[in-house]
Amino acid sequence: MYTPTAQISDRSSLDLEEELFRRLHRFLRLRRDQAQELNEQGVNLINHAIYDAFYALHSLGERQEDKAKRMLSDPSLTGQTSNHNN
Repeated sequence: MYTPTAQISDRSSLDLEEELFRRLHRFLRLRRDQAQELNEQGVNLINHAIYDAFYALHSLGERQEDKAKRMLSDPSLTGQTSNHNN
């Protein structure tokens, strides 16, 4: 049965939040580490999982969304390097 996030107890909400952040972190690392070995469909599946975890965090509130955005732009998780030469 579906339980709206607003009706989850504070403790359950914290558990959910922690699990969603772990999931986002895991999928970002998986994409970083395995993308070169996956076909396009595999990368798309990981990207969908990342989006799903992000959107779930977004639905929990602005603080969670901001933290998730920082994770999405973290070079240690994305494998991207910054080329800002200003």
